[in-house]
Amino acid sequence: HLERGEDVAFPTLGDPALYSTAFYLLDTLQGRHPEVRVTIIPGITAMAACSARVCSPLGLGDDVVSIVPAAFDDDRLRTILTTFDAVILMKVFRRMAKIIALLDELGLTDKAVLIERCGMDDQKIYTDIRETLDRDLHYFSTLLIRKRGITG
Repeated sequence: HLERGEDVAFPTLGDPALYSTAFYLLDTLQGRHPEVRVTIIPGITAMAACSARVCSPLGLGDDVVSIVPAAFDDDRLRTILTTFDAVILMKVFRRMAKIIALLDELGLTDKAVLIERCGMDDQKIYTDIRETLDRDLHYFSTLLIRKRGITG
């Protein structure tokens, strides 16, 4: 389509600037067609949508917030969880057993909520994240952890 001078679009779920394949595609596009003008339209991040669904802030006042893909090793994740006031773990669908064990160890399990398929018809919210242990979670699963607690 670009060779014919047509406009093209790449829709993405969430916001293209945060853990999206959009920027990988953009690098390829600019490498092949540097003359093409690109416009990026921001979206709503999964974490912002999840925050709204559970009526709880991601951060307040002097909270320091960390956004983390859940594929981190346990030691690095432990450091993040002990360092930051709030942690958003993205795409936790394959790691919940390890994450829950770590949160239990750190006394943070009851400070977390998991939102699966946020904003979709089959959205699920787990205020007791232990309920997810025997479930096959969807790829679009986000865990919000606030040391001051999840409100709402």
